[in-house]
Amino acid sequence: MSRSRRLRARLLGVIRRGPRTVLWLPERMNLGNFLYHWMRAWQAQREGRDVRVLRTEAMAPWLPYFPAAADLVVAREAVRFTDRREMGMHQDWHVDYNERVLEPFLAEVVLTAPMFTEVATAPLAADDVVVNVRRGDYYADPAMHAVYAFDLHDYLRQALEITRERGPIGRIHVVSDGIAWCREHLGWLASYGRELTFAESDTGPVVDFLTLARARRLVLTNTTFGYWGGYLSNVIHGDNHGDVVAPWFHARIGDGKAEQLDPRWSVVAEIDGGWQKPPPFEPST
Repeated sequence: MSRSRRLRARLLGVIRRGPRTVLWLPERMNLGNFLYHWMRAWQAQREGRDVRVLRTEAMAPWLPYFPAAADLVVAREAVRFTDRREMGMHQDWHVDYNERVLEPFLAEVVLTAPMFTEVATAPLAADDVVVNVRRGDYYADPAMHAVYAFDLHDYLRQALEITRERGPIGRIHVVSDGIAWCREHLGWLASYGRELTFAESDTGPVVDFLTLARARRLVLTNTTFGYWGGYLSNVIHGDNHGDVVAPWFHARIGDGKAEQLDPRWSVVAEIDGGWQKPPPFEPST
């Protein structure tokens, strides 16, 4: 950083000492990421501090679904020059939150959303397993692929072995942001249950999110969207923490560990090829 930029940063640090803090959210972040920011602001407000989350374009379509979040956000044009800016991801279970913060936040802000009573999803039996496969830019963008991609086939085999050990599997239902790829490549999942189904290609993220939340048994991949589905499932069902299976890995940043995981979940600790080497890049979703 240049001398002039360092000086400017110090001056802004002196000026921006107003009573309100704004959690600065990058535009590329979506639902799973800004739910962590909302939770941080919600907890701060419970403690008597004025903390808001920057409202982004990606957030705007979701806000009508979560009316209780209205007091947690602030529009960019309403950010004051004196507002403190706080950067960060706020996703470490042991540092930023735990079940004593998470569960009341879900009950007050998320589960009060009208979509939980107004939007229908396919019925799920107690022995059904919902598998959430993250594709999208993780596998279509070379830079993201290098950070987030791993051998989905090996991981899913191990995850479903854990799931089957916990009890017989009825239907396996796949939801994904790359459902066409899943239909083409994951037919082998049928060998683990009595039936294999895939979400319709046009169900959209709201229905997928609710499907995860309502499922008693889940297999997740390394996506914050899925983590929140797991958190909600645990609050809705209350006794199914071990029936949520997730990978130890989240991203090739630091040691790679997914710090977002509820410690009561079942975790796939390793895959045959290792977490640190991504599979060959194939430009598909």
